[in-house]
Amino acid sequence: MRYYRFVISVVIAFLVINLSIAEEEYSANPFTASPEMVREIKDVIFDKYIGGQIAGRADVIKDAFSPDAVMLSPILSDESENSLNRWLDMHSEAEKWGAVANSNIDINKVKILKLDIIDERLATAQINMLDRVFEVVTLVKTKHGWKIASKVYVPQHQRL
Repeated sequence: MRYYRFVISVVIAFLVINLSIAEEEYSANPFTASPEMVREIKDVIFDKYIGGQIAGRADVIKDAFSPDAVMLSPILSDESENSLNRWLDMHSEAEKWGAVANSNIDINKVKILKLDIIDERLATAQINMLDRVFEVVTLVKTKHGWKIASKVYVPQHQRL
């Protein structure tokens, strides 16, 4: 009986040690962003990306995106063999989005649900766009400032 108690104690101790190690591996990022960095990222999202659409300014929208940025969205049709739509030229998309001012966008209804700044070079933002789509954008810090490198979105009211 003592042997079983010893084995159980060792197994429990081993599990506790492993769980604490695993917890450390997934602990919060120790990087703390400055208020200025948060403002810079929000400026890219609200002033350039969304503000450019509201104003009908393709040049402003383009400035929000890296020249190599991509956009992905799920295909909501059973007829396609692909699972994602891909746009590989976001600057061409910006031309379309900025061709005409979009008065349907209410900047006050656009919300950043979560902003994760991983370090001084990389961030992600989860965005609720007007109760129409959810977006996740990845931003990278370049020599020209923060730029959106990727955008993935899903319609809020349409399911697969």
